[in-house]
Amino acid sequence: MISPRALRIHYLVRTFILLGFAYYINHLIQTDSLHYYIAPRMEPFIRACPIPLCVLAFFVAWHALFGQGEQLCDCQHPVSNSIIRNTCYYGLFILPLTLGYLLPIQTLGSAAVDQKGMNIANPYHSHSATTAAIQSEKQQPKFIPRDEFAIEFADLAKLIYEEPIIQVRPEIFSETIGAINLFKSEFVGKSIELSGFVYRDAAMSEARMVAIGRFLVQCCTADATSFGVLVNLPDQPTYPMNTWIHVRGVIGVSSYEGEDVITIQPVEVQEIPQPLTPYIYTSPDSVEQYKKLKALDKTNNE
Repeated sequence: MISPRALRIHYLVRTFILLGFAYYINHLIQTDSLHYYIAPRMEPFIRACPIPLCVLAFFVAWHALFGQGEQLCDCQHPVSNSIIRNTCYYGLFILPLTLGYLLPIQTLGSAAVDQKGMNIANPYHSHSATTAAIQSEKQQPKFIPRDEFAIEFADLAKLIYEEPIIQVRPEIFSETIGAINLFKSEFVGKSIELSGFVYRDAAMSEARMVAIGRFLVQCCTADATSFGVLVNLPDQPTYPMNTWIHVRGVIGVSSYEGEDVITIQPVEVQEIPQPLTPYIYTSPDSVEQYKKLKALDKTNNE
């Protein structure tokens, strides 16, 4: 049985841990930094956390300072007398909290891509075709979904095909690239604009190409996956890794690691600052989101 004095110390340690997490979350909210760690749909839940954490900390602190008798009992959840065990137990909370305070807030970049890899190949297995064969078959575009999962891509492809210059918008970045990749034969020769950070590996450097990448976040940055498009840059400056660029060019098809993937032949390349929200997120309805963005563009241009 642990002594009341030692138990009060445990309660105080837990109080400071709860307050530490509450303060850190509030710091991220005040500095508008939550989007570096979690997807937007999770933010409302995290923004509400500091208040219950502070309430819990108050009651734990009350037990530590004023608890008597049964109120200061560890009968149901006995506390260990081992210093090593307690250090490991509380360290599971204190270490990540300390790292959160000490490490600078920064976005994922090429180092994370080296660890996780970059998704460039088509997420759907479509028919292989060379650029020459595609261009010779150019007729009325057909966007026929191959399965139920491709229906939304097909509907989005019909809409973006009508644009004189396809804008790969951050709100539907992965869906737009997925639609183009799925129906790549129809999009060869179309103009396109997109932005992202520069990434290259040995194979890309040898082919004088780079990937324009974005990190796709589903829930939090722990599950982030890099998503990129190859750009031919034989006559362009050598942009350092993680440099953000905006590319306007023409869609083509090239073979990369045994698969036909879309590539961009650039017409104009500009270095840009990193956007305030560098990550991309999945849209529950990319077609509806596209229509909203087009309506917003029309309103802003009027």
